[in-house]
Amino acid sequence: MSTENNAFHRRRVLAANDHNAKALEERAKKRAQHSAQRREEAEEIKNQGNDLFKAQKYAEAAQKYCQALDIGGAKAVIMCNLAAAFLKLEFFDLAEEVANQALLRDPAMQKARYRRGMARKGLHRYRGALIDFESILRSEPDSSHILSEAQAARDACFEGLCSMSDDGYASSDYGAPSEDRDKDDSSTNSDSSDCRHVGNGVACRFYNHGGCNRGKNCAFSHAPDDKSIRDDLGKNVCLSFLLGNCKFGDTKCIYSHTRLYLREDGFWNDEEATEVLRYIYEMKTEEERMERRWMRNPFRTVPRDVPFSSVPGGRVSSRSVTDKIRSRDFETNAQPSGSGSLSEPKGKGKGKGKGKGKKKAVPASSSLAPTPSSSKAPSDVKEDQFILILSLEHQNYHSDILSHLLSALKAKITTKQALTENSALQLLSSSNLIGVLVTDAAIASQKHTNVLTRLVEWTKAGGCVVVGGMFSGNINGTDMGRFFGSSWGLPWRMGSYHRTTFNRNEEHSTAKQNPSLPSSYSMKAVHLSGVDSSVALYKATMNSRVESLVFAATPVQNLAEAPVAQTRVGKGYFGYLGDVNGEDLSTPVVLAMLGILDQRRPGPLASTSSVTSSSAAARLSPSTKFTLLLSLENEDTFDKSHAHFLSALRSKARIERALTQSEALTFLASPDLGGVFVTDPGITHKKHNSVLTKLIQYTKAGGLVVIGGLFSTFVSFVEMDKFWMKWGQTWKMGLYHRETFYRNASNPTVQLNPSLADDYSMTAVYLKNVKPSSAMYKGSEQSHGGDIETPAIHTKLGSGYLGYLGDVNAEHSSTNVLLSMLGLLDFRYDASPVPQPSASSSSLATASGSRSNSQSVVRPNQSADSFILLISLENEPFFEDIHKNLLVALRSKRRVVQALSADDAMQSLASPNVAGVFVTDPGIVRKKHKRVLTKLVSYTKDGGLVVFGGLFSSFIRPPEMDKFWSTAWGVSWKMGDYQRKMFHRQEGNDTAKSSKGLPASYSMKAVHLKGINSAAAVYKDRDQHGELQAPAVRMKFGAGYLGYLGDVNAEEESTDVVLAMLGLLAT
Repeated sequence: MSTENNAFHRRRVLAANDHNAKALEERAKKRAQHSAQRREEAEEIKNQGNDLFKAQKYAEAAQKYCQALDIGGAKAVIMCNLAAAFLKLEFFDLAEEVANQALLRDPAMQKARYRRGMARKGLHRYRGALIDFESILRSEPDSSHILSEAQAARDACFEGLCSMSDDGYASSDYGAPSEDRDKDDSSTNSDSSDCRHVGNGVACRFYNHGGCNRGKNCAFSHAPDDKSIRDDLGKNVCLSFLLGNCKFGDTKCIYSHTRLYLREDGFWNDEEATEVLRYIYEMKTEEERMERRWMRNPFRTVPRDVPFSSVPGGRVSSRSVTDKIRSRDFETNAQPSGSGSLSEPKGKGKGKGKGKGKKKAVPASSSLAPTPSSSKAPSDVKEDQFILILSLEHQNYHSDILSHLLSALKAKITTKQALTENSALQLLSSSNLIGVLVTDAAIASQKHTNVLTRLVEWTKAGGCVVVGGMFSGNINGTDMGRFFGSSWGLPWRMGSYHRTTFNRNEEHSTAKQNPSLPSSYSMKAVHLSGVDSSVALYKATMNSRVESLVFAATPVQNLAEAPVAQTRVGKGYFGYLGDVNGEDLSTPVVLAMLGILDQRRPGPLASTSSVTSSSAAARLSPSTKFTLLLSLENEDTFDKSHAHFLSALRSKARIERALTQSEALTFLASPDLGGVFVTDPGITHKKHNSVLTKLIQYTKAGGLVVIGGLFSTFVSFVEMDKFWMKWGQTWKMGLYHRETFYRNASNPTVQLNPSLADDYSMTAVYLKNVKPSSAMYKGSEQSHGGDIETPAIHTKLGSGYLGYLGDVNAEHSSTNVLLSMLGLLDFRYDASPVPQPSASSSSLATASGSRSNSQSVVRPNQSADSFILLISLENEPFFEDIHKNLLVALRSKRRVVQALSADDAMQSLASPNVAGVFVTDPGIVRKKHKRVLTKLVSYTKDGGLVVFGGLFSSFIRPPEMDKFWSTAWGVSWKMGDYQRKMFHRQEGNDTAKSSKGLPASYSMKAVHLKGINSAAAVYKDRDQHGELQAPAVRMKFGAGYLGYLGDVNAEEESTDVVLAMLGLLAT
């Protein structure tokens, strides 16, 4: 349809549709106002870029031009300036692309055509450069400089120096667009609320067709994207439709398929422009398709963003240049070099020397990226300890790309690199090894199975492994999924590949322990799918956009993916970094995951033997106890559907697996067997009767057995009923449906595991004829008298326990149910697995029943010389800076004595005048201070007052804290959430009752404790759902009191809380 016909058709339609005519008029007024504001702002930023360009700060200038384009739209002049900056930086791919975009908007702009020609020259596309230079000469035939450049390009073509890509273009395509085509430099940007509503990134079909009634509440996107053109009504018109190749048609396409409200001077009314854009769009689509194919190619060995000089015959992609711009990995004051003069068409040419060398790029400094000169090793790193760099497929260019990371590692700690299997096995057996960085994908190949097996064992025993470097760029999706699933028991798979800015996950333990980690940074990465959000160290947010300097930014569509993840595997840590370009800001991320950034993780108990298999793993573990997975069929299916079960089990105990009858009988005879999880109904088959008989004997003798996983899914009701009869149970298969189940407070296992969810929904196969006390969870309508139906059972059988979990979908809340049945959650069974009230239970019961105030427990032999003891075994200067107000308040109430060493602490704790103890940091958790901790526990039980606060919650790791409370104090407290909220005083708490001066409520950012009794919470969030957590806790402990305050920012109100816990606040 011609422009005239289209305009006539629009006027005819609008005459019959006054509503749309009025809407168009109103939107046009608003757009004109916003456009004027944007133009003014963009012009100002463009001028700033020009100033930077004149000062030879080309990278900074390029960033300003990009900013101006983002605000003011794709203006030809700004794009032409950006092309000039890219030429100065020798980023020829982007220079050509941007100059081409400028020409599409203003075909007569000779500067843009000249810069495109120079970019093509830099890419050795001399034929394309010659076409551009000859086009300029038709309007400027006397330009000596252009004549010279054209002759040089002609000579290069004659000598056969053109790149292979130069032959892929027809002359008409290379020269497009024609100079006599009309200028089109208008912008389709909009500042409406709809334009900013990106939702989940998927276009809303209702909005683009008839209209969306949900407005800002719509889950889908109303914003423009790179697959559509915004029309004057604000609808997004399908770009493929305008180019004539939409495969969905009007009825199925999520975008509009009408030209009625598009600008009349757009490319869609110009056949030549449409042809050019169709060609560019198809090339872009093909490039993306080739990139995806490359990602799947199992034989590729060269990462996508290798420097030009590293790969013979290669060249940097335009995306890699974008990456370099964003990471500032280039010379910011680069001078013209081998690409020739960069003077303008009408100016005089300067030196045309070829320049045999380039200055080496110097990355701009960043306060967040550690450098070798500024890095310091953690104070507890020993001289003989080292990090292993595992590079079994090492290439020379790997060292260039990872130079910043490798330099930072060497500045922190000794590093040793293994390039062969023998050296890797030898170094993995060293007792001085504290971490492993895997830099390539060779570890996933079958020929290195021995190394991988040894690496997994070492990690499970407490080691720390990070897979990064060139790994993600040199492995296909199938191999990556097999590597994570089969070797590490993780459900991770290869996800998408793009660049965006990622934010630090503040809830991740590694983020909490390493405050110097960058809060956010941009990287191009191969993401992981199937990652639990809690183990993602960095992730995209709703505001994240796929970043490109040329194409429109689009929302990140899959926010469940992550480019960086770290999780527990056994007693150790396993991390992944998908960065393909070796960003400088990825360096501290790797250091943090290896435990050598701000805080160092303890290394594993190393083996001196190179023996693999489970025997080695047992020797590496402080405890030889293991949990057995009995999987006599369907093993692969179970691994996929119950991946988080496996991950949780491996984080709690050593895991062995029996896939055959002989393996099962061998493991069931082991004295180190700690529990059995039956994952499928293979145990019900006649051929496995001997295993079932042995399993029943093991349970009655004191063992722990849970029947779950795929058992309820694949067993028939006849088999199930017979199966339970062999256990001496009258249980039978019941209903199968989804329901919300509630925790049964009368079940002993539930009583001993407060971390269990209060309620959750699951689809399950019930068992009926179950005693009410045996049901861990039951429906809301279950009667209290007689037998009931339930999907979760844990009951005494002989001296042991038998459990059943009928969940068919592996709900996340079922994970804790399984752990509790196996004694791996809050309560751990001893050699005779009869639940006995733990110290935590008795203490909590005492706390809930006690009504004495804090003053009554002050030790009776205190005198006027009594003092408050501060135990500060590390970080002492830091504590005094942050907690000045608290120190002043304490000194106004009592004499304060501070113990900075173990000897000082022991001496002070022996004094009859100590009135209370405030532990200011986690130094007391260290093994070397065990005698101080033992003395402190005794002091508390004898009637002392002890409070953990200050820097304690900020610098202790979750595993350390959990172990500290359970092992040293015998309480079930565990590290909970880390967040800021408004907390309210709990009037039922002893401390709150005895200290009326406590604030009724206040806001603080704190590390919570979970696994607590409600009576122990001094402050908590009123709106809290699920498991009880609190930032301030105090409970009776023996004859004394044990307190905790998780405030990380030393809020003013927290001073009174500490005083109250120490019995120093007026009643």
